[in-house]
Amino acid sequence: MLRTVIFDLGGVLINVDPERTVRHLAQATGQPLAACAEALTDPLLRREFQLGKITPEAMVRHLATRLGGTLRFEHFASAWNRM
Repeated sequence: MLRTVIFDLGGVLINVDPERTVRHLAQATGQPLAACAEALTDPLLRREFQLGKITPEAMVRHLATRLGGTLRFEHFASAWNRM
């Protein structure tokens, strides 16, 4: 009996474009692309978020702090879902 099915979605079953997320975040925050890319690619933060160990709201607070301003949850969700 099959008990577990594991899918590797990102870049395997679906195309992923992190640059789209970076561009949208830069537009939403008014920050440079490089700053947004650096904030989003923090390996520890990203892993914790992807594993569900931190909430989306905590991720938004962290990004807003890293980018030196405010970031609305709606803008983050829109940017993240563009990936």
